[in-house]
Amino acid sequence: MDIDDLRLLGDSLLRYRQERYSFAQRKDMLGQAGGFGAKAWADYADMGWCSSAVAADEGGFDNDAAVVVALMRHVGECLAMEPLLGSAIVCGAMLSACGAAGQSHLQALAQGKQIFSLAHLESQHSDANASMTTHAHEGRLSGSKVLVLHGDAADALIVTARSPDSAQLSLHWVDPRAPGVKCTPYPLVDQRHAASFEFDGVLAQPLAQGQAAQDALALGLRMETLGLCAEAHGAMSALNRFTLAHLKERRQFGRPIGANQALQHRMVDLFMLEQETSAAIAAAVRACHDEPAQAQRAIHAAAAHAMAAARQASHEAVQMHGGMGMTEELPASHYFRRIMVINRLLGNRDDHLMAFMKTHQPGDTQT
Repeated sequence: MDIDDLRLLGDSLLRYRQERYSFAQRKDMLGQAGGFGAKAWADYADMGWCSSAVAADEGGFDNDAAVVVALMRHVGECLAMEPLLGSAIVCGAMLSACGAAGQSHLQALAQGKQIFSLAHLESQHSDANASMTTHAHEGRLSGSKVLVLHGDAADALIVTARSPDSAQLSLHWVDPRAPGVKCTPYPLVDQRHAASFEFDGVLAQPLAQGQAAQDALALGLRMETLGLCAEAHGAMSALNRFTLAHLKERRQFGRPIGANQALQHRMVDLFMLEQETSAAIAAAVRACHDEPAQAQRAIHAAAAHAMAAARQASHEAVQMHGGMGMTEELPASHYFRRIMVINRLLGNRDDHLMAFMKTHQPGDTQT
């Protein structure tokens, strides 16, 4: 997508936040089924925002990293609850890479008629591939998955599994309401919904296996990491605005607390962190046009910076709001919790620095 189209997309996202997704409007959506606004999700589909993975010649964005970043900055800015990341971006990217088997589901996902969720993690282990015990045999799938975002509202699951007699990875389409599926829903601390699943010989439709499955999963996880970086950046940007406004409005001893030079310096540091994070994400977007290994390396670098920067921004915002910063009535506490969840979903700074160092550039020699 060229720069003018990206600007138009950014403008439409900004207008939507201002007119239809204020903090008060968001609170009204939390009690709806699935924990998000059904009308908002329909709006996303109508405006084409769910078409992240649809081919460009069919009216989509063809997994454009710059579009993913723009969409997820919107999610972070307004704390959107809709399954834009998990369904449209991650599962959409994976389905687009699964050939005809995935394409048959992609249009329904892009039109908002179906919500997909990726069921990949099996424990808190950082390497889901190494700890995977879910297996598929003769069209039946058995095992368990945890932390499936919006799993309670999903119309379909993409489940990762291995053959019982080999280490070959496979991807499967599973109906979450089919016999043999047990769903345990729960809320996360940022109020988004998730679920754990147990599969007991459930009928599963194969989507990809072997190297094709590895490539599809890798693409989905790259898009997820990049999207979470952008979401953290959007949340950081909103927090900085709220905190600056608070410093200008809150008065003590007859003057705004923002007149305190120490607080001004802290706000400057936060603004610089926001700009540095934006630059790191922009570098990752550019690297997505390179080889997958290069793209992964740049995304790990962006994630390492974004996670540390967003965490610092959320802590500073709460501190500068004072005790009221952790109350339900102020947005600061909600952004704080969203950034906490993003850090847990994505891995902390050290996780991504280690992954960055293990991802070699072309010409590097491995020891």
